[in-house]
Amino acid sequence: MLYFGFPAEQLKHELFSEEGTVIQFGVPPCQIDLLNQISGVEYANAAAHTIFAKYGDVRIRVIGREDLLLNKSSTDRLKDKVDVDEIKRSEST
Repeated sequence: MLYFGFPAEQLKHELFSEEGTVIQFGVPPCQIDLLNQISGVEYANAAAHTIFAKYGDVRIRVIGREDLLLNKSSTDRLKDKVDVDEIKRSEST
């Protein structure tokens, strides 16, 4: 049986419980990256501030705006810095 394109025998507990693991499924532009740890925010705080959004007809839970900004601001990735600028700029328009 396949789960999100993975054979069941490949979906081991360690994939989800080992800190810092990134699981990718799908292919761009419809790729999903599942991260079990992020920088800049603690899980309990981020979980308490999640929001609901829609992806097509599906209601999904996502990280809240402030926690997303904290996370992206805490990395050294140029893409995250650009994202922070774009999010802040979109608020002022």
